[in-house]
Amino acid sequence: MPDSAFGLRITIRLLAGLLPAVALAAPAPPLRSDVLIDEEVTVSPSKVRPLEFDLASGNARVLCKFHLVEGRSGVRAVLLKRDDVRVWLAGRAYPSLASTGFAETGGFMFLIPDPGAYAIVLDNRLEGRAPARAQPAPSNSPIRSARGS
Repeated sequence: MPDSAFGLRITIRLLAGLLPAVALAAPAPPLRSDVLIDEEVTVSPSKVRPLEFDLASGNARVLCKFHLVEGRSGVRAVLLKRDDVRVWLAGRAYPSLASTGFAETGGFMFLIPDPGAYAIVLDNRLEGRAPARAQPAPSNSPIRSARGS
Protein backbone atom coordinates (compact mmCIF):
# COMPACT_ATOMS: atom_id res chain seq x y z
CA MET A 1 0.00 0.00 0.00
CA PRO A 2 1.50 3.38 -0.94
CA ASP A 3 2.27 5.79 1.90
CA SER A 4 1.32 9.44 1.78
CA ALA A 5 2.12 12.31 4.11
CA PHE A 6 -1.53 12.78 4.98
CA GLY A 7 -4.45 10.54 4.24
CA LEU A 8 -7.62 9.00 5.49
CA ARG A 9 -7.44 5.24 5.86
CA ILE A 10 -10.87 3.73 6.10
CA THR A 11 -12.24 0.22 5.92
CA ILE A 12 -15.70 -0.22 4.46
CA ARG A 13 -17.14 -3.71 4.38
CA LEU A 14 -20.23 -4.77 2.46
CA LEU A 15 -22.14 -7.69 3.94
CA ALA A 16 -24.64 -8.91 1.36
CA GLY A 17 -27.52 -11.34 1.77
CA LEU A 18 -28.11 -10.90 5.50
CA LEU A 19 -31.87 -10.72 5.12
CA PRO A 20 -32.77 -13.25 2.42
CA ALA A 21 -36.31 -13.05 1.11
CA VAL A 22 -37.02 -16.78 1.16
CA ALA A 23 -39.73 -18.98 2.65
CA LEU A 24 -39.21 -20.05 6.25
CA ALA A 25 -38.88 -23.73 5.26
CA ALA A 26 -36.11 -23.01 2.75
CA PRO A 27 -32.48 -22.97 3.96
CA ALA A 28 -30.94 -19.52 4.20
CA PRO A 29 -28.26 -18.73 1.61
CA PRO A 30 -24.72 -18.36 2.98
CA LEU A 31 -23.65 -14.92 4.12
CA ARG A 32 -21.12 -13.13 1.94
CA SER A 33 -18.75 -10.35 2.91
CA ASP A 34 -17.09 -8.12 0.33
CA VAL A 35 -14.43 -5.52 1.13
CA LEU A 36 -15.15 -2.35 -0.82
CA ILE A 37 -12.29 -0.13 0.40
CA ASP A 38 -9.25 -1.12 2.46
CA GLU A 39 -6.59 1.39 1.54
CA GLU A 40 -5.37 4.82 2.48
CA VAL A 41 -7.53 7.59 1.08
CA THR A 42 -6.51 11.25 1.14
CA VAL A 43 -9.11 13.92 1.84
CA SER A 44 -7.73 17.43 1.36
CA PRO A 45 -8.51 20.32 3.74
CA SER A 46 -12.05 21.73 3.30
CA LYS A 47 -12.86 19.00 0.74
CA VAL A 48 -14.91 15.83 0.39
CA ARG A 49 -14.16 12.57 -1.39
CA PRO A 50 -16.93 10.27 -2.65
CA LEU A 51 -16.16 6.53 -2.72
CA GLU A 52 -18.63 5.01 -5.17
CA PHE A 53 -19.89 1.43 -5.26
CA ASP A 54 -22.71 -0.56 -6.88
CA LEU A 55 -25.04 -3.11 -5.30
CA ALA A 56 -26.33 -5.79 -7.66
CA SER A 57 -28.91 -6.95 -5.11
CA GLY A 58 -30.69 -5.43 -2.14
CA ASN A 59 -30.70 -6.34 1.53
CA ALA A 60 -27.00 -5.53 1.90
CA ARG A 61 -25.51 -4.29 5.13
CA VAL A 62 -22.76 -1.66 4.78
CA LEU A 63 -20.25 -1.39 7.61
CA CYS A 64 -17.96 1.64 7.71
CA LYS A 65 -15.39 2.30 10.47
CA PHE A 66 -12.43 4.67 10.82
CA HIS A 67 -10.05 6.10 13.41
CA LEU A 68 -8.25 9.41 12.91
CA VAL A 69 -4.50 9.28 13.58
CA GLU A 70 -3.68 12.76 12.29
CA GLY A 71 -5.88 15.80 11.81
CA ARG A 72 -7.44 18.58 13.80
CA SER A 73 -11.22 18.68 13.44
CA GLY A 74 -12.16 15.10 12.68
CA VAL A 75 -13.90 13.77 9.60
CA ARG A 76 -17.28 12.26 8.91
CA ALA A 77 -18.55 9.57 6.58
CA VAL A 78 -21.93 9.95 4.83
CA LEU A 79 -23.77 7.20 2.94
CA LEU A 80 -25.90 8.43 0.01
CA LYS A 81 -27.42 7.18 -3.20
CA ARG A 82 -24.96 8.19 -5.91
CA ASP A 83 -27.49 10.48 -7.65
CA ASP A 84 -27.97 12.39 -4.38
CA VAL A 85 -24.30 13.26 -3.79
CA ARG A 86 -24.40 16.47 -5.89
CA VAL A 87 -27.70 17.54 -4.31
CA TRP A 88 -26.26 17.01 -0.83
CA LEU A 89 -22.99 18.81 -1.66
CA ALA A 90 -24.92 21.77 -3.08
CA GLY A 91 -26.42 22.24 0.38
CA ARG A 92 -29.97 21.41 -0.64
CA ALA A 93 -32.02 19.46 1.84
CA TYR A 94 -31.78 15.77 1.14
CA PRO A 95 -31.59 13.07 3.76
CA SER A 96 -28.54 10.86 3.86
CA LEU A 97 -28.98 7.15 4.43
CA ALA A 98 -26.47 7.11 7.29
CA SER A 99 -23.65 9.25 8.61
CA THR A 100 -21.21 9.80 11.42
CA GLY A 101 -20.58 13.10 13.13
CA PHE A 102 -17.27 14.89 12.71
CA ALA A 103 -15.04 12.88 15.01
CA GLU A 104 -11.66 11.27 15.51
CA THR A 105 -13.31 7.83 15.57
CA GLY A 106 -16.54 6.92 13.85
CA GLY A 107 -18.54 4.38 11.99
CA PHE A 108 -21.96 3.14 11.06
CA MET A 109 -23.77 0.04 9.94
CA PHE A 110 -26.76 0.43 7.62
CA LEU A 111 -29.05 -1.99 5.80
CA ILE A 112 -29.57 -0.96 2.15
CA PRO A 113 -32.81 -2.59 0.97
CA ASP A 114 -32.51 -1.86 -2.77
CA PRO A 115 -29.87 -2.53 -5.42
CA GLY A 116 -28.33 0.50 -7.11
CA ALA A 117 -25.47 2.98 -7.17
CA TYR A 118 -24.28 4.38 -3.82
CA ALA A 119 -21.41 6.41 -2.38
CA ILE A 120 -19.78 6.93 0.97
CA VAL A 121 -18.61 10.55 1.06
CA LEU A 122 -15.66 11.31 3.32
CA ASP A 123 -16.11 14.88 4.56
CA ASN A 124 -13.19 17.01 5.79
CA ARG A 125 -14.89 20.40 5.29
CA LEU A 126 -14.57 21.48 8.93
CA GLU A 127 -10.80 21.54 8.56
CA GLY A 128 -9.41 24.34 6.40
CA ARG A 129 -5.77 23.92 7.38
CA ALA A 130 -4.70 20.30 7.00
CA PRO A 131 -5.68 16.98 5.47
CA ALA A 132 -6.99 14.20 7.68
CA ARG A 133 -5.20 10.90 8.24
CA ALA A 134 -6.99 7.91 9.72
CA GLN A 135 -6.83 4.14 9.82
CA PRO A 136 -9.41 1.38 10.16
CA ALA A 137 -10.84 1.10 13.65
CA PRO A 138 -10.15 -2.14 15.53
CA SER A 139 -12.68 -4.84 14.68
CA ASN A 140 -13.91 -4.97 18.29
CA SER A 141 -14.70 -1.25 18.45
CA PRO A 142 -18.40 -0.41 18.87
CA ILE A 143 -20.52 0.62 15.88
CA ARG A 144 -23.98 2.12 16.12
CA SER A 145 -26.78 1.00 13.87
CA ALA A 146 -27.58 3.97 11.62
CA ARG A 147 -31.08 5.00 10.75
CA GLY A 148 -30.11 8.02 8.71
CA SER A 149 -29.40 11.61 9.58
